[in-house]
Formats: sequence, structure tokens, C-alpha cells
Amino acid sequence: MPTLIVYSNSHGGTTAAVDLLAARLVGRVMSVDLKKNENPDPSNYEGVIVGGSVFAGQMPKRVRRYLEARSSLLKTKKLGLFTASLEEGEKAEQEFKAAFPADLVAHAAAKGYFGADIDIDKMNFLEKMAAKKAGLTDSVSKLKAEAIIAFAAVMSEGIESNDGL
Repeated sequence: MPTLIVYSNSHGGTTAAVDLLAARLVGRVMSVDLKKNENPDPSNYEGVIVGGSVFAGQMPKRVRRYLEARSSLLKTKKLGLFTASLEEGEKAEQEFKAAFPADLVAHAAAKGYFGADIDIDKMNFLEKMAAKKAGLTDSVSKLKAEAIIAFAAVMSEGIESNDGL
């Protein structure tokens, strides 16, 4: 089953999570950063994974726009949704629910909170101010490899390792 991973990345942390995810998925995988291509077509993929970093409680606009434009089509796919942030537990769950439309959350086969890898030095002034307000003054790496691997297992369930491509 070919799988498309669509995500938004600001400073590299989400890309690290996506790379780990792609390495664990069965079959052919294409990952697309919406910063580089705002319109990847999910039509030819059986599985579609969408996510991104949540900063100041918000999923990037480009992810929200992609989901809005493709909502009907995504409901015909095996769908996975993920967030990348420092929140954990109940806060991570609330953040996840706020990041995605409820109908897509209900349809998703896999849902994940992937942690975060934040490099303060790569942030612009406003991002640094927001990070400081949130209590983050140093770079931090808290990617949740176990959560990413479990997510990949759900998305790969029922898929043969050779998809014929």
C-alpha cells in the first residue's frame, strides 16, 4: 500500500519524526513538507498521514487548509493524524482534538502525539518570545520514538511488505 505523509515543518523537528515514521511504515512511502509543496495529491495513495508541529496551541495554517480542501477524499483513505509538540497526557489529547476537524479525528485509524524536537536557535524573534512565554528557554529534544513506532504499526497493519511497486 503506498502511503503519503503530508506535514508542516518549521525548524526540522517534525521532519525528524516523519523520517522515523517513514522508515517504520510498510510499503512505498512519499513524504511531502507543505512548505515545499502546498498541494500534494492523495488520490493515488491508500494511506494518508497528516500532521505537524503545534506551536502556541495552533496547527500551521497550511495543514489546516490542506485538510479542509481534501476532507472528503481523506475520508476514503486509511488516515493517520499526528501532532508534534511538548505537551503530554491530557493536554496533548486536547491539543490534538483542537488541531484537527472532529470528523477526520473520528475517521482516523491512527492518532499520535510524537513529542517534539525544538531548536531555539532556529526560531525567529516572535517564536522565541512565544517560547519564552511558554517557559521554554533552551533547545529540547523529546521525540517519542515509541509513539511513532506504534503509530506506524497501526498504519501498516494488514499491509504486505511488497506492494508490487
